[in-house]
Amino acid sequence: MLYDIEKYKPSQGERFLFDTNVWLYIYSPSVQYDWHITEVFGRFMHKCSECDSRICMTAMILSEFYNTAMRIGYKNQHCDMYKKDFRNKQTLGQDIYEIIKQCIIP
Repeated sequence: MLYDIEKYKPSQGERFLFDTNVWLYIYSPSVQYDWHITEVFGRFMHKCSECDSRICMTAMILSEFYNTAMRIGYKNQHCDMYKKDFRNKQTLGQDIYEIIKQCIIP
């Protein structure tokens, strides 16, 4: 069943699993997405927290978020080799880790 996220009202105890793309829209440090979509997802997340709904997370989603955000940063930097030239030299990885630790996990 599909619901309009802008009209749906989560209730206490409901559980939601956000796809990696949703987390990227809300928290990606590497790219700016369409403001409206980012705002819609952010408002829904806020509604969930206000009514004590649960937002579930998996290790796979966290891994996808980290790796995708790193790849987007890599493409933005136009480095020759991801592992050699980019991943080991960038502070972006630490920034993404902090986003996960402070914004997503809690």
